[in-house]
Amino acid sequence: MTNKQDYAPIPVSEAKRLAESFGKSMVVVLAYDPAYQLTHTTTYGIGPQEKEIAADTGERCAKLICGEAGFQLRKSYEDYRTIPAAERAAEIDKLRDAIRKHRDQLGDDCWRDKELYRVLPEGDARQTGSE
Repeated sequence: MTNKQDYAPIPVSEAKRLAESFGKSMVVVLAYDPAYQLTHTTTYGIGPQEKEIAADTGERCAKLICGEAGFQLRKSYEDYRTIPAAERAAEIDKLRDAIRKHRDQLGDDCWRDKELYRVLPEGDARQTGSE
């Protein structure tokens, strides 16, 4: 058997690529590697709700295949749920700032992205340089 420390799981970026290539909002990849004798799941969801559903589905599949004892031995490689709340909040702030910058640079004649602006706490109210 091969050294399990060298094991390379299927990265989330590949699940995301599959979702984007085929127009799917969620992807669950269930993989078995005979060299390492490991089964793992890689999940991707386009938004928070889809991420939760995909992760839950992946965990349910792993439990069915590996059994509860095997499932408890699992190792997480990338799990959005393990990112500290402060780090997630900082990322949200960064994304909101980028949306605001985009919105404020468009000017009065170009408001085609109102759906995007609705995710901001203040909605689509533009900030001008005079404030």
